[in-house]
Amino acid sequence: MFFKLFLLFAIIPIVEIAVLVKLGTVIGGWYTILLVITTAIIGAYLVRIEGLSIMTRIQKSLKEGVFPAEELIDGALVLVAGAVLITPGLFTDFLGFCLVAPPIRKLFKGPIKAFLKKRAVMGAATMGGPFGSGGMGMGGPFGPGGTGGQGGPFAGGGEELKETKTPPGSKNAEWENPEDYER
Repeated sequence: MFFKLFLLFAIIPIVEIAVLVKLGTVIGGWYTILLVITTAIIGAYLVRIEGLSIMTRIQKSLKEGVFPAEELIDGALVLVAGAVLITPGLFTDFLGFCLVAPPIRKLFKGPIKAFLKKRAVMGAATMGGPFGSGGMGMGGPFGPGGTGGQGGPFAGGGEELKETKTPPGSKNAEWENPEDYER
């Protein structure tokens, strides 16, 4: 993994410099600098608009009680787009503009969702899920050894949950008599 990242961070700047030098010899140095600055400004503007749109969609999903998985992936891709768009270079600008455009961004979302699903399944298999025992013999929060003690309602045993009344003075108080409240 380290070697792949090293290659990525070593090769991309070399390619960017080569493209900028070649472009500078064709259209001139000042026009190349102007092009790089212009793409950064336009990219930042587009990332801002798209980011605000995604933020609105996330808030709407949360108000509806739906987990905004698609929107979070979109937000992460737009964040990456913003980072590469402010990086000087035409290759990174092209990649950034691709990530900002929703139709092209959909092409990137499929492999990312598949990767995340695979990692989630692997994580659940190694950790035993949120309510079971598993990873390193410690158990989940309600499994053996967890904070729930031995068993518990989520580990398939133990005592059942008892129905409790709301304390007096709260909005949903069900008591007519304050002595019903036990300390």
